[in-house]
Amino acid sequence: MIRGRPLSPRALWARCALLGAFAFAVSPVAHAEGPAEGCPAGRSVAEVHRLIDAAETAYVEMSDDPAPFGLAVSEAAQAWSCLDEPMRPGLAARAHRIKGLHRMVNGDDDAARRAFAAARALEPTFRFPDSIQPADPAEPFNLIYFGMPADPTPRAAPPPIDPKAGALWFDGSKGVERPVDRPTLAQHIDAEGVVRRTEYLRMDQALFDYPVLQVKDRKAAWATGGVGLGLLAVAGGSGIYYASIIQRGGCETSDGAYTCSNISTSTAEFDQTFVRPTKIVGFTALGLGGALLATSGVLFAVDSTGASLGLHGRW
Repeated sequence: MIRGRPLSPRALWARCALLGAFAFAVSPVAHAEGPAEGCPAGRSVAEVHRLIDAAETAYVEMSDDPAPFGLAVSEAAQAWSCLDEPMRPGLAARAHRIKGLHRMVNGDDDAARRAFAAARALEPTFRFPDSIQPADPAEPFNLIYFGMPADPTPRAAPPPIDPKAGALWFDGSKGVERPVDRPTLAQHIDAEGVVRRTEYLRMDQALFDYPVLQVKDRKAAWATGGVGLGLLAVAGGSGIYYASIIQRGGCETSDGAYTCSNISTSTAEFDQTFVRPTKIVGFTALGLGGALLATSGVLFAVDSTGASLGLHGRW
């Protein structure tokens, strides 16, 4: 009410529309944002950069105890696993480098080399600051890091994602292929731009589950449609034959019955021998042909819409 008077229907409708618009604007669906699956809260790219900075500082300050450095790397990895926005190649390269340093500290030189190879494929000209690693090319670390190839990594395509479910990203770039000889940071970003999952995958680690586009075989649809068209052709031929025998017999129809002047047999015998079988064949072919064409259309429609929410194989 306004000053004791009831609202008019138009004013009431306007207020309800305003309240509905406000509710939509502040609702989670409207913004389509939120943490990735399995994360208590979303983390930003800026936050992940800050945590990698902290891990690099812990590496520089590391003495005999590598635990603080390991803890800092774990915190950064947990943050990038909960990103609420797409990762960019620069951040992916930093993640690979800090993982490589962590692998070296733990004595896993082979895994470190692969992580450094992933970083160099993204940023081939990058050099660590002197505070992290001296620039001396004779340093064992530099021999390992710069000994890794910086050329584009070999890739393989996992099963295609259902387009309605979004896209896959690898190392900060949208794509359909993942590296096969080094680790990768994989993301599933849905059609609304919401990050559903981010995972650091080893070379031999399977990609997470995602909705796969199911490519269906259209042979059944084509065969069904072909048979249906054939039966419709039979129905058409029966109709033409029916018209011709009626014409040749000099038949006239009246109230569903007909009399024929140009036949040597009785009308009943003519009907049983020629007319009735032609009608049976024609109408049966018409019904079956129409049903098969409709079935073919359904099969093609299911194939065109395309996607079963199946899960990928091991990639």
